[in-house]
Amino acid sequence: MHSISEKKMYKASDKICDLMAREEDAIQIISRFGLEMGVGEQTIDEACMAHGVHTPTFLAVVNYKVFQQRAVPADIDLQTLQCYLHNAHTYFLDFRLPRLRRTLIEAIIPVDPSTKIPMLILRCYDEFVEEIRTHIEHENEGLYDEHEHDDQRITDKLTEIKNLIIKYYPGGSAQYELISVMSDLWHTEQDFADHCAIEDDILARR
Repeated sequence: MHSISEKKMYKASDKICDLMAREEDAIQIISRFGLEMGVGEQTIDEACMAHGVHTPTFLAVVNYKVFQQRAVPADIDLQTLQCYLHNAHTYFLDFRLPRLRRTLIEAIIPVDPSTKIPMLILRCYDEFVEEIRTHIEHENEGLYDEHEHDDQRITDKLTEIKNLIIKYYPGGSAQYELISVMSDLWHTEQDFADHCAIEDDILARR
């Protein structure tokens, strides 16, 4: 995460390949706006125009994620932002969370079958996914005032999963897999927190 003092915020004339190479979150942002790889030497504005994406909205999300820039531009395009958020929902529900469940199962199953910890972890994970699904349903219904409660339940469930693994999982031969799962959990938590912040600080102000 950069600070504004360390580096200038991204602008339309910057090359999009530089953005993608420098910022960890950029690939996800670009995908959720419907942009693709193979950008060549295009500027951010050229790449956005080629895919019918509103450049100021794209830059607002990029600079919010990278620099935590809270000053929201006045020329945000609501349709573009909603498309970004919808694509993020699809990514979470259809790809990231199912994939994380599969890797979680691979990591926790090779253990003493007499222990109930793996099934408890998996049950907590499924409850965590349902909390995210509920959050997304609330957003689709325009119930932004309920987000705070959703966010807390999601955070609580993630904390419970991490504590179960850290404190009680008996270990075994899948340590590398567990480390990878823990890293994925942390990244998922941060990604979803950023997603909620964009809803609250950008979408809700339109």
